[in-house]
Amino acid sequence: MIIENLNLTFGTQVIFKNCNLRLDGNCKAGVIGVNGAGKTTFFRLITNEILPDSGKIILNKNIRIGYLPQTIDLTSFGELTVIEYIKQGRPIDKLKDRATQLEKLMTSCNELDMKRYLNEYGEVIGLLDFWDQYEIDSIILKIISGMNISENILNLKIKNLSGGEKSRVAFARLLYSKPNFLILDEPTNHLDKESRDWCIEYLKTYKGQLLIISHDYQFLNSIVDKILYIDKQKHNMTLFNGNYDHFLKIYQEIKLTNEREVKKQEAEESKLKEIIRSLEGVSGKRKKMAFSKQKALEKLQANKIESIKEDKVAKIKFNVYNEHNKVPLAIKNLYFSYANKPLLKNINFTIGFGEKILIAGKNGVGKSTLLKLIMKQLTPNTGEIVIGTKTKIAYYDQEQKEINSTKETILEYFKHSNATLKQIKAMLSRYLFYGDDLDKYIKNLSPGEKCRLSFAKLSLIDSNFMILDEPTNHLDFQTQEVILNNLKQFKGNILLVSHNPNFVEGLNIDKMFILPEGNMLNYDRKKLEEIQKYNEKNIK
Repeated sequence: MIIENLNLTFGTQVIFKNCNLRLDGNCKAGVIGVNGAGKTTFFRLITNEILPDSGKIILNKNIRIGYLPQTIDLTSFGELTVIEYIKQGRPIDKLKDRATQLEKLMTSCNELDMKRYLNEYGEVIGLLDFWDQYEIDSIILKIISGMNISENILNLKIKNLSGGEKSRVAFARLLYSKPNFLILDEPTNHLDKESRDWCIEYLKTYKGQLLIISHDYQFLNSIVDKILYIDKQKHNMTLFNGNYDHFLKIYQEIKLTNEREVKKQEAEESKLKEIIRSLEGVSGKRKKMAFSKQKALEKLQANKIESIKEDKVAKIKFNVYNEHNKVPLAIKNLYFSYANKPLLKNINFTIGFGEKILIAGKNGVGKSTLLKLIMKQLTPNTGEIVIGTKTKIAYYDQEQKEINSTKETILEYFKHSNATLKQIKAMLSRYLFYGDDLDKYIKNLSPGEKCRLSFAKLSLIDSNFMILDEPTNHLDFQTQEVILNNLKQFKGNILLVSHNPNFVEGLNIDKMFILPEGNMLNYDRKKLEEIQKYNEKNIK
């Protein structure tokens, strides 16, 4: 892939400016940069979802791109079963049908047509061999097994899957489709440890070009041999050899060199200015010297080295509602079915004030559904959910349905709150939205920016009970750290769904509620991993 003089703006916002880059055919590169730098936008340029203002991206001939976006939308495939959807990743059925048609046509045709049909038939048979028609069952089995896709869901319709299941199934189809250029945007968001480990081994031996956006830096370290850094401040991209850890070392050296060069230049500038001041009003040879020094100063200033600025980090703060109940939440004999499929059965638990609970279980067992039932977005078939009279809930929805459905700008969206315009702008600036950002339409924000906006909205709520569904998805590491540190200090309850083990560990979780069994246990990471491995094997 070759990038030549790439330029892109959204309104007054510059995304890329005169970018030039060359990527070798089999390189595996991690794409990094702060939220809003343009990582996902870069992928959308490669796939022609959007076009640059000028410049071009040149791809190799016969390229077959496999693209996994952050947000998976399988609405148009809703009536297909999982196995039907995965198998559509290769055109084998269509090719077989055409081969059958050609065989029938060749039984009664003239000599001229026979030659044409034979040529096409040879091409079709060659394509069937290319798509491994005789090995497809074993290939699919290997992928669905590695992705921990339960056999129980293979005949379910896509529309009846959970969000996490849809992500896994879409990833599985992508791998099955045999691309020679993989573009993955946050692929580990919905993967458990076993699936993540399998993907690492798969991608390490993948024969083709690979670009990965990921805030899971251990994942990147295991796979990539290059880092493509997108600089939000300079609107450009730079390719570094090595994995993420190596990049950090190199980038730190670049920053130190930059600091030395800036200080050296500042000293030279100060020296020239002092000489010029001392020569004011002189004549003769000294006047020529003053003119020479002035020219040197102008040249220095025209080629001034810019300091590498540290990326800004959001200043997240949650407001606490000080009153509370001893039992903020109790669930009694809860039963819920979806599309005539029992999902949650006989769920019972109570939460004492201040407890931090992890809802754990494989994709599709009803973790997010349980949170939606508590938030009254769904209605149970039977049972009772009792929320304390003093319980004030702040809910982070991983699907961000409210934000994704709005057609408003950032500022318009927050004008519905009770805060003053001044308070809204001050709050948004803490979440790195200021100036022209406030006039951006929310639909044009990156997934990471939308996440920051969701947390900005939560910061306007006085709560004593946080319900968080995958809160670290799409967020850069720095923002994850800020959120973690704030939640650790939160004086109230936290009910959490998360596939991020380091985030869960750092939060000092008290208990874990295991689905589908419905058992409440003291939190133990090793015990949790044992339960999950046992469930994966037995559910399959």
